[in-house]
Amino acid sequence: MGHRKRGKNRRKGPTTTDDATTTNSGDNGDQGEETAQPERQAKDQYQHYIPRFILRNFALDDHLKHSRERHDIYVYSLAEGKLCIGDIDTSYGITNMYSDIQNIEDLNFVEKELSKLEHKASDILRQILDLGRKEITLTRTELSALRLFLWVMSFRNPKRRKQYTDERFCKSGMSVQRKYMQERGRTSLGDVWLDNMKGFLLDAQLKEPLRQNPFKMQHGLIGWMENSDQKLREVKTFLCIWEAAEPYEFVLTDNGFNIFEGNCGIALPSLAYHYFYPVSPKRIIVACSVTFKQEDSWGLQMRETEEKLHHISPEDSIFSPEISVPPVPQYYGKVGVGRHGLLQDGLLHFFAD
Repeated sequence: MGHRKRGKNRRKGPTTTDDATTTNSGDNGDQGEETAQPERQAKDQYQHYIPRFILRNFALDDHLKHSRERHDIYVYSLAEGKLCIGDIDTSYGITNMYSDIQNIEDLNFVEKELSKLEHKASDILRQILDLGRKEITLTRTELSALRLFLWVMSFRNPKRRKQYTDERFCKSGMSVQRKYMQERGRTSLGDVWLDNMKGFLLDAQLKEPLRQNPFKMQHGLIGWMENSDQKLREVKTFLCIWEAAEPYEFVLTDNGFNIFEGNCGIALPSLAYHYFYPVSPKRIIVACSVTFKQEDSWGLQMRETEEKLHHISPEDSIFSPEISVPPVPQYYGKVGVGRHGLLQDGLLHFFAD
């Protein structure tokens, strides 16, 4: 959390469109009728790993009525050690980050599916970021979409991708990844990262009943390690919304959607107390460990297990437990005959006939 001063001087944003791309195609000057046409080349795309609809929440020119007109954003360069003003259209992205050269027929499948998931998430986040609302109600479908979006935000990060391209896994982890790579007919672990991205996005297309068993894989695109990592995050945390007190604000960083808090070390991130997702200067979404739940059998069971096996207790968190308040589930209608319970956030509880 930090303080972000508003810039007094405003500059007009660039005239690029929201779907602007660059192209490396050759010169298309005048040619004779008998001259062979050059082969059409795919356009290079600057692809964001933090979507523009979130970046605009941190824009300096937020006085503009329409969010798509906002372009100025503070960017601090660690390499240069200075703060400068960047352009949202060309910040927090990499050219051709999601392009799959082994799928020429649909080179930008991941980018297109990301747009669909981001559209769902933006509607939900619009409710969360309304500072006039002190209570927010989400349906189970909305909650699932939001959780998947937050997970994808952590996985699409270039530092996470670099773990694959640099092959930075322990011995057993590397064995699992190489086996998956061979099964998928891929040639590098960078391709494995991309296949997992596809798998998570295909999950977004599943109807809610198909996702009720969080550990069952509906297709073969998600690796075993990645599937377990995502699903453990889903069943071992619940979502909270924290609001920054005046005059402070939350800041967005290059790795902002991969920050967690706990004394579990980097080897056991699934045992962290909190995972942070900064979506605006005033409000941040936080996934809190279910061990903060005091009146829930699953939370109490997890707390006892983690204290016994890993000597980890939520009481050791640097944040007061009073702000890790679980949401109150509301159930409508009747529970079906023979069913053992209902799904709620941060609870390993399935429908079972």
